[in-house]
Amino acid sequence: SLSPLDMSTSSAITISAWIRPDSLTGTHTVIHKGEGGATQEYRVHLENGRLHFTVWDRWGAPYTLQLGHALTPGQWYFFAATAKRRGASGNVTFELTLYGSASDTPIAGASSGNISFDLTSKNTSARLFIGGTSWGGTPTNFFDGIIDELRIHAHTQNQDVNVVGLKNTTRDCPSQQACVADDFSRSELGDDWAVTNRSGSFGNPRIVNG
Repeated sequence: SLSPLDMSTSSAITISAWIRPDSLTGTHTVIHKGEGGATQEYRVHLENGRLHFTVWDRWGAPYTLQLGHALTPGQWYFFAATAKRRGASGNVTFELTLYGSASDTPIAGASSGNISFDLTSKNTSARLFIGGTSWGGTPTNFFDGIIDELRIHAHTQNQDVNVVGLKNTTRDCPSQQACVADDFSRSELGDDWAVTNRSGSFGNPRIVNG
């Protein structure tokens, strides 16, 4: 589910990813589910170089954790953001942790106590955005850099995601590497490219100023 907190009064969500920001001026969204108003669910973003984790209640009111550590452009970081519902009490706890690439010791972290947070009959109909934010209109606040290994974990309040294990997960590279080169000096994509998804009525994507 893309809306784990809606599953039960003891459900939880953990969002994790590697990020390498190339620019830190302004606002850069890693992930955002929501399209304005009460459809807002959760968001992880950078604002002036600092990591934020926001969750919205059933009415569209937010709760945000912010880390004081200022990120450095061009460096890799791993983060984990968790929200846990605490049963029939209606409380939710929040946690946000940031790691550098070289160590399993967090370089920054923040957590909340029990926050009264009504998620009853939460509107979960909005789309999920990666690398941008929508407040109900055209997406904005695009991430300038690289996002890798982005995961949304559904679990319960009594379970913890092995964050360090995720951080240290590796994958074997295929023995045969394939490189693609294209100068895009034309107006149409051509046969070398395939369109897997599109929206609107403008037809196939085209190359602008190729």
